Formats: sequence, structure tokens, C-alpha cells
Amino acid sequence: IKISSEELVPGDIILLYQGDIVPADIRIIESNSLKVKEGAVTGQGNTVEKYSTKIEDEDINLNQMGNILFKTSIIIEGNCKGIVVETGLNTQIGNIISMLVEEKNNKYLSKEKLNNIMNKYSLSIICIIIAYVVIFVALKGFSKDILMDMPSVILAFIPENIFIMISLVSYCLIKYLKGKGIDIKNLSVIENLSNVSLIFEEKVGIISERSMQVEKIYMKEKILDFKDVYISNENNEDSNLLERILSIGLLCNDSKLQDGELINEKDDLIEIAIAKAAIQKGMKLERFKMEYPRILQIPFQKERRLMTTINKIDNNYRANIKGSTDALINRCTHILKGDIETELKEEDIINIKNADISMSNQGLNVIALAYRNFNYEPSLKENIESNLVFVGLIGIYNPIKENMKEIIKESKHMNIKPVIFTDENKITAMEYGKSIGILDRKSRIISGVEIDNIPEGEFPKIIDDIAIFSRIDTKHKTIISKEYKGYNTLMSGSRIKDLPYLKNAGVSISFGVSNIVRKLSEITWMNRDYESILRLIKFSRNCIKGINKSMTYILTCSICQGFVLLLLSIFNKDFFISPWKILWAENITILISAIAIMIDYNKDDIEYRQQKIDEKILKKNKGRFTKLILFVSVLLHFSMILLNKVNLIYVSGGELIYLLMNPIFIFYTFKFSENVV
Repeated sequence: IKISSEELVPGDIILLYQGDIVPADIRIIESNSLKVKEGAVTGQGNTVEKYSTKIEDEDINLNQMGNILFKTSIIIEGNCKGIVVETGLNTQIGNIISMLVEEKNNKYLSKEKLNNIMNKYSLSIICIIIAYVVIFVALKGFSKDILMDMPSVILAFIPENIFIMISLVSYCLIKYLKGKGIDIKNLSVIENLSNVSLIFEEKVGIISERSMQVEKIYMKEKILDFKDVYISNENNEDSNLLERILSIGLLCNDSKLQDGELINEKDDLIEIAIAKAAIQKGMKLERFKMEYPRILQIPFQKERRLMTTINKIDNNYRANIKGSTDALINRCTHILKGDIETELKEEDIINIKNADISMSNQGLNVIALAYRNFNYEPSLKENIESNLVFVGLIGIYNPIKENMKEIIKESKHMNIKPVIFTDENKITAMEYGKSIGILDRKSRIISGVEIDNIPEGEFPKIIDDIAIFSRIDTKHKTIISKEYKGYNTLMSGSRIKDLPYLKNAGVSISFGVSNIVRKLSEITWMNRDYESILRLIKFSRNCIKGINKSMTYILTCSICQGFVLLLLSIFNKDFFISPWKILWAENITILISAIAIMIDYNKDDIEYRQQKIDEKILKKNKGRFTKLILFVSVLLHFSMILLNKVNLIYVSGGELIYLLMNPIFIFYTFKFSENVV
């Protein structure tokens, strides 16, 4: 039967055919040549194949979920039977829509703060004007003069140029940052950046270089420098063993040569490093892969921490396996010593684990390699990754960026806590953590497995002490982001599955190709590192500090000129100022001065405190405004006495008083000219 999609509930089994629009998130039970378009969810517009096979890996991208149909996808070819797993806003597209709505509601936080400041200021001014009317009527009685003076007094008090200044500054800052390759949405993002107190970023590309190289190799119970070993044409044990290690690393590898450069679709720097090392020792990548073609593959999965390929070797088949030492050694029954496969003994296991620890202590990422021979073509239904022959270990180094220790020290000086996550083991992570100064006596490292097994309620108690997270996935990042209470966190992501923890971040950065992630992130920034992130935060803090100074200046000028006109209206109408001159002063002279103050932010000392557009700006400057009112009253009194004794022909008294009330304008006009030049 056909039913409305609104009637679907989890557990319903449905049939879908070519041309159908998927009405819910569905787990495929049976499929027949099924191809769909799911760009609205995954961000990829190409047609993809779907199937019913179970996926073991728990932490994969949405576009890798081959057994799931997402709501709003279109069936291009084939048909299927599936079970409804999520409906409505619980679907992936529903989550995205919810995030878009939430993002729209929180888009203009700085504008709301500005409106709050102006509302409080306006209420104060209304009270002052009511008092002015009462005093005027008490002194002079009600007359048409008060009706003529009121527009000028109100206009003088209104600081409408704040909005003009904010709009101009916002436009210029966004355009300036875009020229630097940083695409931000609005001024609120700059304010959020200025308040960042914790940076949660990955190691590779942020703390370390986006490159790796093979440094050490373990074979024949020895750790050797890779530069000291060679593959020779002579038939000797060392050369043959080295060739076997590199051949496994090369065949169990998705790197390719393109225009003389190694590329990897997974952007796996370890695979690129192994391929580069094999090429350095004289092995031809493309020819090697052609001679030993890949038949099957078991992709790398985080819970297994292994990758396996089946390659045809002459008339037989060989499984080539690489992965972490602890995951691989438990699957090995033999070890290759020279050209002979011997039984793996406890002594061998201890030596291998000690070698792994030794290389990890040197800050190396250790990859173990093994193989298994078949005299028939194996299938994925078999337990291929068992009864393996251990071959050796490769130690890969990921260089730390220059001056990183000083940069981390500066981050802490700026009251910004650095927290790093890495796919390396805890020993390697500890070594580089100490080398850059991110670890101290109080800091600690925790792994994803430990997070899974920690007693309930304990994680929030220790999270402030954690400086490095080892081998965590998206699920852990979401948990971590929720527990960082009291911090304004900066996090980055590139995939749709990163959205849950990006949503919890104070500032989210997108660096991938997904348009959905870009839309939901506050910043799009492709090439960033820790130093450039700190520079952006410093820039933002100085910008917000400059905006606060400019706003204080504009409010000061508005209060001064308002009281000048208010007092002139009551005591000496001859010196009163017309509304046109007030508009000129506010929107030309004062505005130029305010922009000059803002431009001058880059000459200030670096501000190490968090900054924000302060809603308490009126309360903070209450004492200053009171002193200014008293100063204006005294100055006005003596100015009027002076002007009454001196006959000024070309300059009106009101204009002279107006100029005296705004001496800061003269200074900043020259300052503005200097900055322009």
C-alpha cells in the first residue's frame, strides 16, 4: 500500500523505486543496482551506489554510509527495501535544517548588544529631556521657544553616527580579512574571536607540518636509521627483508604519482611518507602496482586500526597488512627472519613492543607491517587478518612547526588554553607535547578508549587537566565540546559529521569543500596554523577594543553637545545652534574622529585580555560623563561671559563654544590625516 510520508515511524519497512524521493532516513535491507543522489545531505552532487552490506566502522563520513538512504535523496536507478530508522527533524537533513535555523537566530549578537546599549542610553536621555522641560517651564514659563529648541536638543543627544561607524568598520574588516583568505560572516564573529579562551585543534597542519618522512626502521631485532639501509641487486638477507617491508607498505597504500608528485585521495600523510621512502630506495610505484595488482581491500577502520589489501603475486595471492603494533601483533603467528618464516615467540613479541616504545619515545609514529600468503583467491568472508607473518616496523616523523614552543607560551600568556588531538599513541603524543611545552606537571593525556570507559561523572572533573587527546573520533569530540563549560572554544571541521561538535563551539572554522559545513560555520579558512589563529585573535581583540573606544568617544561627544544646547536654550538663546550644524558635526566631524580612533587600533600594544562589545559601557563611563557635564557647565558659563565682552563679527558664539566642547576632534582629525597619508 502507499501511505503519506508523514505517517512513517521508525521500524516501518518500505519499498522504493526509480524516481522516488526518500521520505526518511532508511537502513537498506535489500537492494538491486541501487544508485541515488544525496547532495543535499552529504554536499556531494554525484550519483553514488548503495547496498545492504553491514559497515563495521563506527566513525565514517555520511558519504561513506553505503547502506543508508538519507531523507530528500532521489533514487536514480534500481530499487530497494529498507527499514525506517529516523523521521522528521531527527533525520540528517532535519538536523542540518535545525542548525541553519539556530544559526540564523544567533547571527547578529553584536547588533543586539548595540541595540541594548542604545536603548539604555535613550532611556537616560528621555529622563534628562523631561528634567530640561520642567526646568525650562519653571524658569521661563511655557512658550514656543521650547518647541523650537526641542528638536535640536534631542538631535544633539542622539548618537546615530555609532551605527554608521559600526557599519563602515564591519564592512572594511570583513573585506580586509577576505583578502587574507579568511572569510567571516559578520562583526559578531570578530567579537567571538576576541573572547576565545580555548583552542581545540588537531596536531597535523596546526602544530606540525603537513608532511611526514620515514626516519627509523625495525628489522632483524634492530632499530636502524632509514638513511643507512639500502636495497641492492645482490641477494642478501638485509636487502630482501627491507624490500619486503617496503613492498607491503607500497601495496597496502592508496598513494599515486601524478605529474611527478605523490597524491593521496584520503590525504593520508603516513601513506605518502611510506611511498616516498620506497621510491627513494629505488622502487617504482606505478610499475610495482601493475605487476602486483590489487584484488580486494579491507579499508582502515579505527576500531581495528588496520588496513589490508589482497594482491596477486605471480600465480598466488598475498594479503598485505599495515597498522598499529598492538593491533597487528596479536594477529601474527610467525615472524620473517631473513628469508625464513619462523614461529613468533614471546621473546620476539617483547622485542617488537620494546622497539615500538623506543621509537614512540623519539616522537615517531610507528607502523607495523605483516603479510599472509594464499595459494587461492581469498574472499572477504574469510578471516584474512589472522595467522599473519610479522615483517617489521617503520618509524615516521612529523616535523613540528618552527618556534612552536614560543607560540604555545604566548598562547598561555594571552589566557588561551591550547588543547590538541592526534591520531598517534599516547607515548608519541607525550613526547611532542613535552617538546612544545603544552604538557606540564598538571597536564595529562587521555585516549578515546579511556573516555569510553571512564566512570560516569568523572570526565567533567578531569577535563581541565587534559592537554592532549589521543586517538579520538567525532563522537568523542562532541562529548568533549559539551564538557568545556566556562570556555569560549575555537574548533574546526570539514565534514558534515563534524557539525555536532562545531555547533557546540564558540567559534567554528570550516576548512573543507562541503558547502553545508561552510554555511553553518562562522569562519571559512583553508590554510591555517596555530600561529595564524593567534594572530587573528589578537587582531580581533584590538578591533573590538578600538570599537569600544570609538563608541565611548561618540557617546561622550553626544552628551557634551546635548548639554551645551540644553544649557544654551535655558540661559542664552542667542548662542543656540541650528539642527543642520548639529547634523554636520555628528555625521562628519565626530564620525571622522571615531573612525580615526578605530584606525589607530593597530598602533596600540597587543591586548592580551578577552574583549567584547560591552553592554555596560554606560555604567563604566558614568563617572566620566558626570565630570564632563560639570566641565561643560563651567566652561559654558565662562565662555558666555567672555563672548558678551568681546564683539565677534565673523564667528558666532555658539560655534566657538561648540568647538571648545569638542577638543578631541581637533587631535583626531590630524591623527586621521596622518593615518591616511
